[in-house]
Amino acid sequence: MSEERQAAEYLAVLREHNEIADELTALKSRLHRIGNSFIGLGKRLVEDPSVVPLDEAAFKADVSDLPGLLRRYTELSLKQAEKKSALEKSERFKPPAS
Repeated sequence: MSEERQAAEYLAVLREHNEIADELTALKSRLHRIGNSFIGLGKRLVEDPSVVPLDEAAFKADVSDLPGLLRRYTELSLKQAEKKSALEKSERFKPPAS
């Protein structure tokens, strides 16, 4: 395989790695928001369950979405590790900075 082809493949893997990182960042933010929501709800339930304001639709959506979000986060984390490993192995094909 030519060096040019190897450099192109390196850039493709780098692009995929960066896309995965962006999606992981978005997922982490969403999971963080859900987690904080659950923490707040839990604190209010412990303090005084009679005065807990509950946005039932938002709560149900968070509970419903959580398994898929966690599954996707795990999948992307594994893919990111694979891409990172591939990048490290092919570091010598990294194009020079312009």
